[in-house]
Amino acid sequence: DEIVRAVVGSHRGPLKAKELARALQVPEPLYRPFRERLRALVDSGRLYRVKGQRYASPSRINLVVGRLSVTRRGDGFVTPEGGGSDVFVPSAAMDTAMDGDRVVVRVEARPRGRAPEGRVIKVLERAHETIVGTYVEGRGYATVVPHDVRLGAEVLIPEPGSGGASDGDVVVVEVEQFGVGRLAPIGRIVRVLGRPDEPGVDVLAVSFAHGIPLEFPPEAEREAERRARLGAGDRAGRVDRTGLHVFTIDPADARDHDDALSIEARGKGVWEVGVHIADVSHYVDEGGPLDVEALRRGTSVYLVDRVIPMLPHALSADACSLRPDEDRLAVSVFM
Repeated sequence: DEIVRAVVGSHRGPLKAKELARALQVPEPLYRPFRERLRALVDSGRLYRVKGQRYASPSRINLVVGRLSVTRRGDGFVTPEGGGSDVFVPSAAMDTAMDGDRVVVRVEARPRGRAPEGRVIKVLERAHETIVGTYVEGRGYATVVPHDVRLGAEVLIPEPGSGGASDGDVVVVEVEQFGVGRLAPIGRIVRVLGRPDEPGVDVLAVSFAHGIPLEFPPEAEREAERRARLGAGDRAGRVDRTGLHVFTIDPADARDHDDALSIEARGKGVWEVGVHIADVSHYVDEGGPLDVEALRRGTSVYLVDRVIPMLPHALSADACSLRPDEDRLAVSVFM
């Protein structure tokens, strides 16, 4: 980016917006979009605004931009995006940052033989919009104690009993304010998962804590049901392999049979093995709601008592599942 190069190459130190515009010969009609681009560069961490409304490159003013990893003791390390040594951040210098946040750290010390030490001065991106924890009621207020100790302080719930939670419940809280200084973060209950000793609550807590959604967006569900109703559709260019003896190797209660095998004798000691993979691409349009949601999820997640699929059940457990005695589209390789 030309703006970033101009700031990095400045021999006069941090520059004001108009100084940068003059240096880059920005025409007057384009000055407003230029200022908007400056704000975007600051929001992304590529530039930093210092006193006097001047802009500087973080690396030129002893700042590091990176992802924060918090240890169970509460201290953290920031891995610089541009490479280099991790910066150690003691728990007292974390401000409101949580594990996984993208932050700006000011390096305050460089102890010999140890990692540089710094302080979080800005959070660029929050890794956790919601937190899973235990709901605890007090007098006139309530808190949620995070299950993951790396997420820091308890979250204050101003209205006890809101969201239908009872003392001791496992809940999901949406953080509305992340706090400043010693002020606790403030949130609201968005889901009650249940009592900690109820079957399945621990698994639900894991899925919500890792941001694995149980429900699909309505548009993805509708598209999956529509494509499943249409079925295989046009089979032009496909070879009918229903005469093969094809089998899957799955648990008895499995529903998503996405791959299968076949084996046939070809004579003279030669055997042909077929590997058959459900042709999901037939049902998923590139760039469509199913494709976007699958990209966001990345994979199906197998937990102790359930599977959270990458695609809605209408496809993952039906149209794209190689079930016995039902015609299914597949991509096959024979060896």
